[in-house]
Amino acid sequence: MYEPLLDIKSSQGPAPQHFVADAKKHLQTLVRLYYLRHGFEAMDLFIVVPLMVAGSDAIDAIHEQTNADDLETLRSTLILVAKGLYDQRRNHYLAQALYRVVRGRMRPREVELLKDAMNPDEQEPEEKREMVQAVRSSWPVSVVKKMSDLDSHILTNLVDNYAHLNMEEKPEATED
Repeated sequence: MYEPLLDIKSSQGPAPQHFVADAKKHLQTLVRLYYLRHGFEAMDLFIVVPLMVAGSDAIDAIHEQTNADDLETLRSTLILVAKGLYDQRRNHYLAQALYRVVRGRMRPREVELLKDAMNPDEQEPEEKREMVQAVRSSWPVSVVKKMSDLDSHILTNLVDNYAHLNMEEKPEATED
């Protein structure tokens, strides 16, 4: 929500980057509190959007130079988001499609942690597999600051990009 402020130059008060960083921290806190209070098993259409935003932020922040403490926090957020989308996918198809997008964007190490933490059942009935082919949406999955970035965040494009990935693939041996 506040990411468009990053392009504004301001000499007064706190920098816009400070607002954006605080908003992301608060969103992660709200997702954790929601999980502790309500869990993710009951149908809630409104939790999917905060889960996707928090998951996208966590995925974008994980890279090779991330220090160990931040990496652990980001991974725990990512696993919680994946669990939320996985549980919600039983209730509506959007959560299922977004779960596949988040899982597809994860690095092999995070996919292994996801499997260890959740033991996700990836065996789907054939009719659900056919539904994956029918995803056609113009809804941007994450916050986009520039119109030029919009195409890479549209749900259909993300599903198409990550449709070939499979959780059963063995990750390459990498160091964290």
